[in-house]
Amino acid sequence: MQHGKQHGFAYLSVLIIVAVMSIMTFKLSEDVSVRLARGKEADLLFNGDQVARAIRGYYENGPVRGCYPPNLEVLLEDRRDFHVLRHLRKIFPDPMHARVSLPDGSLDAQPVNDGGWHLIKEESGRIVGVSSESLATPFKQIKFADGRKEFEGKSQYADWKFIAKGSAVKPASPGACGQ
Repeated sequence: MQHGKQHGFAYLSVLIIVAVMSIMTFKLSEDVSVRLARGKEADLLFNGDQVARAIRGYYENGPVRGCYPPNLEVLLEDRRDFHVLRHLRKIFPDPMHARVSLPDGSLDAQPVNDGGWHLIKEESGRIVGVSSESLATPFKQIKFADGRKEFEGKSQYADWKFIAKGSAVKPASPGACGQ
């Protein structure tokens, strides 16, 4: 009779150990996914700021100052003058941008020319800023660096608008900006 009770205890012990390990694994995977999401959020802040600064650099420099870029590619090689200006070394992508699944199940590795950003344009169609298209809720809600107070309390990443602003250069006429 003693022998049967020991088997029941061993079985119960194994069940408890499996349950505890399952809970720990779940908690660990949850922590890892939160850390990854926060990392993407930090990348979004950095990349968006880089693109906005490059747009501002394009606006403030060149033969006709006060013109926003027609697309993001011109930020890589601004050829409006006799020398080439490079406002960006690469188009920093929107880290929240989902890559498209292909029919065979693989992910589309084709580069997106606009970095996956939603382009914020002025009336003339020129780009003044970018934002993510992600509707996910941001972790960060307060204490943004670099004067990004307008990001506080936003309910989705798409509400974070990285706009080139704060320039003392007056806007050029739309005709002067046409290329």
